[in-house]
Amino acid sequence: MVRFGGQFEHTLDSKSRLTINSRLRDILGKTAYEGFRLVLGVNRVLELWPAESFERHVNRLRPPARSGQDLITFRRMLFHNAPRLEADRQGRVLLPERLLKAAGLKKDSSLILAGMDDHIELWDAGRFEEFQNDSMALYQQMLIDEAEVQLQRDARETDAPQAGQEELADAPL
Repeated sequence: MVRFGGQFEHTLDSKSRLTINSRLRDILGKTAYEGFRLVLGVNRVLELWPAESFERHVNRLRPPARSGQDLITFRRMLFHNAPRLEADRQGRVLLPERLLKAAGLKKDSSLILAGMDDHIELWDAGRFEEFQNDSMALYQQMLIDEAEVQLQRDARETDAPQAGQEELADAPL
């Protein structure tokens, strides 16, 4: 499984095609030619999933449904908005107009492709910068919180006697 991270700046061409550059194609390997699913995700961000990763993602999904109808509606929205796409020999992927519109993306616009572990998010460059700026304080606080949890965990592990070791209080002097 490929893990995606980092950011790549791209331009959507006048025919609504996204070019997967050679560096990203090298990372993807054969996945680049096995197809993708383009999904309208949270906050109307487009998600580009390698086909294999998308299948795992769908199999893991267990949305809380208030009713059977809610689950049917969720599944309809997910699959209606997840067309299978394939790259041509030049590594270009044609993105459907209706999904571009739903995500607020325009032809000939600057995009940010942002790695999101098992998929890639497609953002309008301005919206991405705004998200990054708005989210930095929360991200920093979560890093601090995680560091504190890790310090507490490390302290507990250090305080606990290791297997085969006796505590000093029990050892004869």
